[in-house]
Amino acid sequence: MSENPDNGLSPEVLGSLVDAVRHGVPLAEAVGIKKEAIESLYGLGYNLYNAGDNESAETVFQALCLYDFNDYRFWMGLGAARQARDKYLEAVDAYSFAMIASSLREPEPIYYSGICFLKLGDLDAAATSFESLKTMFDMAKADHAALWEKASGFLEIIRQRKEN
Repeated sequence: MSENPDNGLSPEVLGSLVDAVRHGVPLAEAVGIKKEAIESLYGLGYNLYNAGDNESAETVFQALCLYDFNDYRFWMGLGAARQARDKYLEAVDAYSFAMIASSLREPEPIYYSGICFLKLGDLDAAATSFESLKTMFDMAKADHAALWEKASGFLEIIRQRKEN
């Protein structure tokens, strides 16, 4: 095997990695990064976010999303870090991937997307996000119902703003 001077990987190894990722294997698994290392990195991102270092947290969560694009927590962390940095459209993008990673089973990404749209002044997109909570999720679940209750309050505020 010959080395590729541009990236240090032979064409065969690079081809194997690309093929694995195309078939849904997370990059971390394809290159042999241990689950413990990924969890440690997640802990670092979480702690950075909680400490208010949102720029560093965003960087860590971006890396985690590359390493395992199927992990809902990583996309939510990225969205939260971006939202805290007032990067609302980029946060909505991350929350959209979180929705996909959760197979549309978790309401939080939609709720937080609605908050971002409110911050952007896009009342229609915010209302659509909040209204979708009621139709897409199980209000018999306490956490889903709690988000719906908060979203209902925002919908009332949006309704009042539109009337004025």
